[in-house]
Amino acid sequence: MKVVLDTNVVVSGTFYSGIPARILDACMSRRFELVLSPEILDEYRIVLGRFIRVKSSPDASVILA
Repeated sequence: MKVVLDTNVVVSGTFYSGIPARILDACMSRRFELVLSPEILDEYRIVLGRFIRVKSSPDASVILA
């Protein structure tokens, strides 16, 4: 199955537990194929970058690796 994740799911799943985190875990376990365009990846980077500056959390490059 191919899936595009909303940016809110990526951010919430990265920093909090709950359903978004379970979705990201499923992605990391390759239970589905994450489909991205360059524009979506840029949006993930921009939004995570803003959130990281506010939360003093890990670097976005680690999260998006």
